[in-house]
Amino acid sequence: MKRVSYLLKTISFNLLGICFLLFSVAQGYAGDFKNQIEWKKIASLPPNSEQTIQKGLASPFAGNYYDLVIVAGGCNFPDVPAAEGGAKKYYSDIFMLKNEKWRLYFSLGMKNNKK
Repeated sequence: MKRVSYLLKTISFNLLGICFLLFSVAQGYAGDFKNQIEWKKIASLPPNSEQTIQKGLASPFAGNYYDLVIVAGGCNFPDVPAAEGGAKKYYSDIFMLKNEKWRLYFSLGMKNNKK
């Protein structure tokens, strides 16, 4: 019985040591990865072809390709807020950001589906 007790203590001590070692190593690596994401403000997205000011855009497809940022489509409630029963408008414009300037790259010219 003493042998089993000694064996359990040894295993527990070894597991505790391994956990401490792994935690120490993980903490050391965690310091290397701090602040690796850099946020910066870019130029505001211009209004869609049907608007004079950009009132916000929800659910666009967005991504980047080398040094371009591409934003396509999206929707909003430009006239009356959704909470007040406004109609949702869908957009088919494709914008590209290059050298800190947005430009309308293409518009599919699709009609809005009001629901």
